[in-house]
Amino acid sequence: MDIYAYHQETGEFLSTGSAPVDPLESAQSEQTVYMLPAHAMATPPPEAAEGFAAVWNGTVWELKEDHRGETLYSTATGKALVIEALGPLPPATTAVAPQAFEVWDEVSQGWVLNNDAWAEAVRAERNLRLGASDAMALPDYPHADEASRQIWLDYRQALRDLTEEQGFPWTPGEEVWPQGPGN
Repeated sequence: MDIYAYHQETGEFLSTGSAPVDPLESAQSEQTVYMLPAHAMATPPPEAAEGFAAVWNGTVWELKEDHRGETLYSTATGKALVIEALGPLPPATTAVAPQAFEVWDEVSQGWVLNNDAWAEAVRAERNLRLGASDAMALPDYPHADEASRQIWLDYRQALRDLTEEQGFPWTPGEEVWPQGPGN
């Protein structure tokens, strides 16, 4: 007699095996009597299509969605989560990974650029570049000549003017940074 084992906690079908014969009951009844181990059924589970698993619910076999191992992304935080349990996909998730500085848009049901966060990141990079060139703007810095000093001052002014340029803060990856002296 075939038996169908299931996981003791999740009820998920695990394997098909053969039931052992009960020698005492078989001898007493003069017919073959099988033992049914714990967490096994004599009723076969339904065939599970891709993306589903057969699960014993305590009364009957049922099919449950099986997304285990799939990576989804929270639409609230953008963080990745790997599905570990049987059942439907959790709400407020998507299979599409966000790019840097993107937030979920409920209207379009997709990730969109968070312009404020991106503009802040561009400003932070601009400020780093300004800080790296602070010494060049000091009046007592020993430039080779006045023209060299002016090149540095013009570069720093171009960095400060970035936020006023048309198209600021640009699309990520398409930033147009002013060329620093020597670049």
